[in-house]
Amino acid sequence: MARKRIRPNRIFELTKQRKWTYQEVAQRVRDLAEARHDANRAKCHTITINKLATGDQNLTQEWMTLLGEVFGVPPAEIIAQPLAENLLRVTVTCALEGGHFKKGAALPVAEQFDIMIPFSDELNSLALYAGEIRGTDNNLRYSAGAIVILAKLEAGAVNRPAELVEGRRYHVRVTRHDGMIEESIKQVALGPEGQVWLKPESSDPRHAAIPLQGRDGYTVEILGRVRGVFLRED
Repeated sequence: MARKRIRPNRIFELTKQRKWTYQEVAQRVRDLAEARHDANRAKCHTITINKLATGDQNLTQEWMTLLGEVFGVPPAEIIAQPLAENLLRVTVTCALEGGHFKKGAALPVAEQFDIMIPFSDELNSLALYAGEIRGTDNNLRYSAGAIVILAKLEAGAVNRPAELVEGRRYHVRVTRHDGMIEESIKQVALGPEGQVWLKPESSDPRHAAIPLQGRDGYTVEILGRVRGVFLRED
C-alpha cells in the first residue's frame, strides 16, 4: 500500500478544496499583489506556488499572509488545520460604512479578528472574508456591529452574465479622486431603462444610490458578494 504523502503545508489541500489549480492561485496572487503595488509578487508564477507547496521554497510570514488572503483563511491555517473541522474561520478585515471616506481599505492588523461560522462545502470552496457594519447606511438591513460574511469576486466577475443579480448585496468600494476610500454594502437595483444602481438600505436620507459606472471624480469597484451575516449581542 502506498504511503500517504506528508506535505509541509496546506497549499495543495486548500487549492484542491476550492477546485483551483496552482495556475489559478498564482493569478490570484498576481492580482492581489498588483493592487498593492507589490512588484515582486506581481510576477508570481505557477512554479513558485508549486515550490511553496512542496517546501522547495521558504514559506515566509509574508507569503503566508498573502496566501491566507487568496484562500480566505487566517495565515496560520496555511500550515495548520483549523481548530474545529465543523467550523470555518473567517477574518474580519474591513469596516463597512457608507459615507465615511478614509485613507486605507483594510482595518489595521491589530483591529482585525476572527469569527467561526458553520462549515459547508459551498462556503469552504470560496475565498471568504468578513467586514463589520458601521454607521447608518444599512440600518434597515443590518445593525451596527453586525459581521457580514463575504466571498471575494474574481477579477472581471461582475461583467459575467448572472453575477450581478438584482436584490443581492455586494461589498462596494468607492475611490475618490484624492485617493480616499469608502467601503460599504450595497444592494443591486435596476433603473427604469435597465441601468444598474447600487443602493443602501437606510432610513437615513444622507445615503443615496450610486450608479455602477461611478460618476465624475469617483471610481466604483465591486469586491465581494454577501454570503451571510453574523450578529453579536451584548
